[in-house]
Amino acid sequence: MIDNALAIHQEEFEDLVQDSSADGNDPAEIRLKAFKCLLPKLRDTLRHELFKFHMMMRRMKKDNSYKRIVDTMKSLQADDYQTEEAALAAIENRSYLTNRMIRKIPEEWKAEEEEEEEKEPPSKRPRYF
Repeated sequence: MIDNALAIHQEEFEDLVQDSSADGNDPAEIRLKAFKCLLPKLRDTLRHELFKFHMMMRRMKKDNSYKRIVDTMKSLQADDYQTEEAALAAIENRSYLTNRMIRKIPEEWKAEEEEEEEKEPPSKRPRYF
């Protein structure tokens, strides 16, 4: 999460360094001043990223597919798998669950023509995908 917060502000940091480097000061000092200037924003971003992660984990814990993957992972760990190996194997073993999550093309990926065609009145018969 820290790396993500830093990556979000990387360009802003570089701009601050470039703007300050015209003064001719020590590069290490310039970078430190730019970091200190961005520190409040970095901390806010980190808190926001932590909140997003927390909310995602809450949703994941309620998701049936995730629960099955975790159960598989725990059973593999009981069979002497390392944590990383168990996680990878559990996700691979339960790949049909993840395959079900992505079946249709997302709306934002559709071409404009397809969206116009899709606006036709739907048939009365329900569609099952």
